[in-house]
Amino acid sequence: MAIADYKLCDVCQGKAFYDANISDPNYTSTWDASEDWDGVELAVLCSRCKKTHKITISEKGHDDE
Repeated sequence: MAIADYKLCDVCQGKAFYDANISDPNYTSTWDASEDWDGVELAVLCSRCKKTHKITISEKGHDDE
């Protein structure tokens, strides 16, 4: 299993989860392939980094910081 088959942690760059198709620009394993979409953004933390970091989703232009 090549490192390219893993989604890496956005903090430490360690292996977070395995998915051989994750680098495919047409990755649609959880979406209807006929649906009109322009890809997804993924933010990932490994089990070690999730102890000290969090992922937050906010509406564009509405940062709370």
